[in-house]
Amino acid sequence: MPSMTSQVRHALERHDIAVCDGYWNALRGLDDESYLPNSQLMHDINAAMFSQPRVAALRFERHSQHEASGSRFIEAVARRFVDDANLQAQLLNHADDEARHCRMFAALAARFAGDAPRNETIHPVETGEDNIELFNGDLANFLISTHTAEVRNLTILTQYGRILAASQHLEGDRARQVIDRIHEDEMRHVAYTAAYVSRELERSAKAHELFSVYTDSYVRDAWAEVSAISGNLARLTRGQ
Repeated sequence: MPSMTSQVRHALERHDIAVCDGYWNALRGLDDESYLPNSQLMHDINAAMFSQPRVAALRFERHSQHEASGSRFIEAVARRFVDDANLQAQLLNHADDEARHCRMFAALAARFAGDAPRNETIHPVETGEDNIELFNGDLANFLISTHTAEVRNLTILTQYGRILAASQHLEGDRARQVIDRIHEDEMRHVAYTAAYVSRELERSAKAHELFSVYTDSYVRDAWAEVSAISGNLARLTRGQ
């Protein structure tokens, strides 16, 4: 797998974004194999998922739900808490992208599901992540959280693209085109949020702590996804 640093560096160079040394120091820990989202284990689990289209459909459905939730939250923060016109415009564009990704992932889920019963769909777990009433207005925290989420998404989509490029599934080529389009958007999201995160890392020790907290949380999320995918693969194998 390409290192996390190399993936992010490519995104930043593509969008002409410069960041401080502290940013690269914070990111370097994600190059270790222990960063599950970019590990060989995660790649192998995703490859197994794509070998069973119905299981891939469930994952795409989940991605669609997460993109919808993210879109709502980002738009609400932008409209209610952001005074800087440039940042507000970037966040609103970001929210629009996420809403479009929701539709794109939903379409992929339908294609991969085929005639599978709809009751196989993973239903979203209720969380507070898209409840704007719980947001305390801490934009630095929000931007660091958003950035680390986009970094995680970038590596997931990189894996998907590589796996689908070698896939024999009839929907493989079409799916790769969709994933590549979303990947392009995620590179832009990583780049613009990196500029803000870099400034926070330069001025605040708390920003470094938050960066670690959020990347650690996405490792835990990745283990949950490994468990969910493995469970769906096992159920399909048993014919349930």
